[in-house]
Amino acid sequence: MVSIKEHLRQSHRVAFTTDTWTDNYKKKSFISLTCHYISDKWALKEVTLGCKEFEPEKKTAQNIQMEICKSFDQPRFLCF
Repeated sequence: MVSIKEHLRQSHRVAFTTDTWTDNYKKKSFISLTCHYISDKWALKEVTLGCKEFEPEKKTAQNIQMEICKSFDQPRFLCF
């Protein structure tokens, strides 16, 4: 079985997306990071790299950018 990391090394087309949302019932906000790539068989693939609680008052472009950058610095990100 080939790891996601190996698939990404072989892929020439990779994109990352992020999303934020709020659970109105529990009044908690979240942020996620997803990777999209095309496999060697030309199939669109996606994998969620992380999802965590995110303080609602921090939902600014600058704070979202910092959170994404922190995600790429995590050792677990490099080992997926």
